Formats: sequence, structure tokens, C-alpha cells
Amino acid sequence: MKDNKNTFCTYKKKGYPLKKLFLAPLILVSILTTPAFAEGFYLGTEINARGASLEINNRSVEDKTGVGWGIHAGYQFSPYFATEVAYRDLGDIDFTVAQTQSKASAIQASLIGTYPFTSRFSVFGRLGVAQLKSTLKDNRYTYQDHNDTKALLGLGVEFAITKQISLRTELSEYTGDHNISSLSLGANFKF
Repeated sequence: MKDNKNTFCTYKKKGYPLKKLFLAPLILVSILTTPAFAEGFYLGTEINARGASLEINNRSVEDKTGVGWGIHAGYQFSPYFATEVAYRDLGDIDFTVAQTQSKASAIQASLIGTYPFTSRFSVFGRLGVAQLKSTLKDNRYTYQDHNDTKALLGLGVEFAITKQISLRTELSEYTGDHNISSLSLGANFKF
């Protein structure tokens, strides 16, 4: 039998050295974890408020506001452009007149255009798409969940406290058959 030092490190069915099988994932992980790759990524959280009106016979009988929360992750390609994905819980709204409750949430993806006025203060606009889920229920029934894909528009301002931490506020509009507006206040952490 021939003495082969690599016999111990050989996958027997295919004849591939185990070193090569483990080398590719290790290289990929080392590239993805370098600071240069992670430099444009950011994570954030927010609180938001949305308003809703209860209409009976085309007449508004009650206006209410619901408070929710959200999380988002994005990548800043340049000082002017970013992409972002987010989950927003748009809060619960209780209507006392009709004894009903409205609940809504959204999963969204957006392109963000930013104009930095200074190194710390900027304005931004959002254009995206959202999958909205809403539920309406009363004391006796939960009506069928309503899922709808809507266009998403937003306008906001951002203030950088440090190079890594910033605060932002935004007015967002989910457009479609029934528009939903949301005002949010949030924070971003940049890597």
C-alpha cells in the first residue's frame, strides 16, 4: 500500500480532500465579516402612530389613533441612496361607537433617496412596496384578515448623534383603495 499523507483528509465517496470542502465556506465567512463589507449596513427601531376614521353611511363618526412599533434593516450604498426592509406593527385602534377593533401590520421593502444638508442633518424620501395585513373584529366576531399589496411613500428627516447612531422621524403613506398614514420616530445604528 502506497503511503499517502492526504488519505486521512479525503472524503472517500468522491475523492475530494476535506480541506477543499471546508476552505470555500471559511473564505466566504471571512469576506462577509470584514469591516469594509459591513460599513454600509444599519439596523433600527421605531415607534409609530396611525390615524383611522370610522365611517357610517359615508359620514365620519369617530377618529382614533393607534400606536405601534417597527424594526428595519438597510444598506447605505452612498450618502444619497439606500435600500431598506422593515416590519411595522401599525397598532390597534378601538372604536367605541361600533365596539370594533382594527389591527394592522406591514412588511415592506424600499428605496431611499437622501439629501445631506450637513454631516449630521439630512432629509430623505422613500419609495417602496408593502404587504399590509389588517384585521377587523368586534365583541362577537373576528372578520377575515385582509391582505393587500400597497405602494409606500415616505418623507422624513434624520439627525446623526454620532457616526453610528442617528434619530429620524418620518411620515409614511400606504396608498391604494384605503390609504393608511403613519408618523414614526426611530433610531438607527450603523455598522
